[in-house]
Amino acid sequence: MNKHNMLIIMLLGLFSFSEAQVVRRDSSFSEDGSLMTNISSGAMYSYSMDVLPNGNIVVGGHQPLTLKVNIYNSNGDSIGTNEPIPGNVWMGVTSVVKALPDGKFLCNHGYSELCRYLPDGTLDTTFGTNACAPLHGVEIVDIAISPNGTIYGAGRMEGSDSSAVVAFLENGVPDSSFSGAGILRYLESGIEFFYCIELQSDGRLLVSGFSFFEHKVRPASLLRIYPNGQLDSTFGVNGRVLDSFTGISESYALGVQQDQKIVMGGYTLPPYMASVARYLPNGERDPAFGDNGVVYLPIGSEVLDLTIRPDGKLLLLILGAVQSNISGAIMVQLNPDGSIDQTFGTGGFFYSTITPVQAPFTMVEVGSNKIITATSSRLPSSYDKLIIQQFILDFNVGVLQPNNTLDEAQVLLYPNPVSQNIQLQFELQTPEILDIQLMDLSGKILQTVHQHQRFEAGKQEVSIPVSDALPAGTYLLTIAGQGKVMRSVRWVKG
Repeated sequence: MNKHNMLIIMLLGLFSFSEAQVVRRDSSFSEDGSLMTNISSGAMYSYSMDVLPNGNIVVGGHQPLTLKVNIYNSNGDSIGTNEPIPGNVWMGVTSVVKALPDGKFLCNHGYSELCRYLPDGTLDTTFGTNACAPLHGVEIVDIAISPNGTIYGAGRMEGSDSSAVVAFLENGVPDSSFSGAGILRYLESGIEFFYCIELQSDGRLLVSGFSFFEHKVRPASLLRIYPNGQLDSTFGVNGRVLDSFTGISESYALGVQQDQKIVMGGYTLPPYMASVARYLPNGERDPAFGDNGVVYLPIGSEVLDLTIRPDGKLLLLILGAVQSNISGAIMVQLNPDGSIDQTFGTGGFFYSTITPVQAPFTMVEVGSNKIITATSSRLPSSYDKLIIQQFILDFNVGVLQPNNTLDEAQVLLYPNPVSQNIQLQFELQTPEILDIQLMDLSGKILQTVHQHQRFEAGKQEVSIPVSDALPAGTYLLTIAGQGKVMRSVRWVKG
C-alpha cells in the first residue's frame, strides 16, 4: 500500500460511524474527569507522570531553581507535593517520575542526582546516600526497571551533545557490571538525543531518540543494548537503527509488543506529521505494518506517547490541530496491522475538549479500561494549568437498532434514530442502584435521567424525553452502578 492511499484511508476513517468503542471522561475523577492545577506562568513543564500501586498519581516538573512533584489520589484530590529541591536547574525537561512496585517512586534532580521517595512524597533515606544517587551530569528523561530491581535511565550529558544510559542497583548503588561503572556515554554522530528507554523480556534495553549529523540529516534512532552496556551487534547496523521516514525525524515514544516487535512513535517532515513505525526483533521494518512498516497520521504533528493494548492494538497520544491554528491532544487507536481502528471513538480518533495544550504529553494505562493523560495549557488566565484527565475506554458499546432482541447485556434502546422519546428496556438479575445519563461523545453529561435510583430485579422500562433543543447528532446513553459503567449505547438524534 503506498503512502497516498494510506492517507486517504485514514482520512475516510474520520467519517465512519460504525459500532464504536466509546472514549469518555471518567466523571468519578475530579470534576467531570478533568483536573486543573494552577502553576506559575512558564514555570512548570509537565513531562513525566506515573501511577503508584495504590492508585495515586505522581506528576513531575520544574520551577525556576526548584524541582517539584505533585501527588494526587485516584479521585483526583491533591494530597500535597514534595518539598521544592534547591538547585541550579536547566530550564527545560528536567524531571522524570517512575513508580516502583513497592509504592515508592523515583525522581531525578536535574543533572545532579536520582532520588527515591516514599509514597507520601518524603525522601527514602535507604536509597543511595541519604535517598539520592549521583547522576554524573546525565539528565535522564526516561527510566526502565528490570525484574531484579536494576534501574536504567536514559538522557543527555550536561554541557555536551552526547547522550548516556546509567544503571543503578535497586539500593541506588551504581551497577558496576554495566559498562564498567554504571554509565554508558554514547556519541556516534554530531548530536545524539535519547528520549525513551524500554526493557525487553530477555533483559536487553531499547533506547530511542534522534541523531543530528554534520550534513544536517536528522534521523530517528533506535539502539539495543545488552545488560552489560554493550551494543547488540545483531540489531540493525552494529546495534543501531537510523530511520528518516520522509526526511527529518525524531522519536518520542517507544514500546515492545509481546512478540518482541518494537513500536516507535514521533514525527517526520516534510510534510510535518505524526508517524509510528514497527520493527522486527532484528531491527528491520515490519512489512506487515502500515506502509512498509510505517503509519503516517496527517491529522497530527507528533506522536508523544503510546501504549500497547492487551489485544495488540496501539493507542497513541498525539499533538494535532483540533481547531484552526489551535493544537490539542488527540487519541488514536491502530489495529495490529497499522490500520485505523474504526471502532475506537469517532472513526478511530478522540479529541480532548480542553484546548490549547502544549507538548509534551504523557499517558498511563490504569487497569484494562482507563487512561490517564497529563499535559499543560496556557488558558486565558494569569496562570498556566497542569491538566490531568482520566478517560474510560468502553469496550462494550454498540448501536441497537429498532426491533432488536435483547443483547447479552439485556439492554434495548429504540427507536434509533430518536426524535422525541427514547424507550429503554433492560433486565437485571439482582436489585441495583443505578445512574442513567445522556452524554455527548466527549463524555459531557447532557441529562441525568436517574441518579442513585433503586431498580428491582427483572425487566425494566424507562421512557426518556429528548429535548427539542438538542442538535441532531450522535450521543451516548450510559447505565452505571456503583461508579462503574455497566452499559453504554450510542444513539442518534434525528
